[in-house]
Amino acid sequence: MLSHELRGVLIGRIVTHKAATMAREVKARRAELNEANKKMKEAKDSARAFEGDLKAMFGLVESNGMERNGVGLSQIPLFGFVKNEWNGV
Repeated sequence: MLSHELRGVLIGRIVTHKAATMAREVKARRAELNEANKKMKEAKDSARAFEGDLKAMFGLVESNGMERNGVGLSQIPLFGFVKNEWNGV
């Protein structure tokens, strides 16, 4: 009878230990995900700021009518692509 009770106590301790280990793993994983989400938010904010800077640059260049060797800015493949992407073309 005593061995049966001891077995129950030992199993209870093992289950408790396993549950605590799993809880620590979940907490660590959640911390990793929170850190990754924070980095993604920072990257998106940086991309938005960069996009705003590019739009301002294109606006300045277009408003000044700058052309190089008779080629308009929109005729240069990279600038034309970026401008079309912004305008949804």
